[in-house]
Amino acid sequence: VVGATPSWPARHGDQLRIDGVLLVDGVEVGELHGTGIHLVRTGRSQQGLAAGTWQHVFQLDDGTIVGAGAATHDDEPDELAIVGGTGSYARATGTYTAQVAARGLGGDATASFIFDITIPED
Repeated sequence: VVGATPSWPARHGDQLRIDGVLLVDGVEVGELHGTGIHLVRTGRSQQGLAAGTWQHVFQLDDGTIVGAGAATHDDEPDELAIVGGTGSYARATGTYTAQVAARGLGGDATASFIFDITIPED
């Protein structure tokens, strides 16, 4: 996923938007759109404690997956909730992990996501 380049260091209350291309094995499968709010200034959060909140919309050919949750500023993946979806992902539940390489923290503005998703059968 290719992300935005927010001002850095982020301050309490700063908001940012991300837009990116979703790739699986180098093949484009959709788009990611999201928003975030920083709860603490970059570098002030304690290891493993929430530093911000995120809302993600994963747009895929057969529907969307919507997710939300808290994020940290450490090197560990963040676990977020799947809160719904449309199309093939209607009534989806579960979690996903986000590993973000934030440009402002020395990364290349990419992210990887791993989904643990349940979609009830009709």
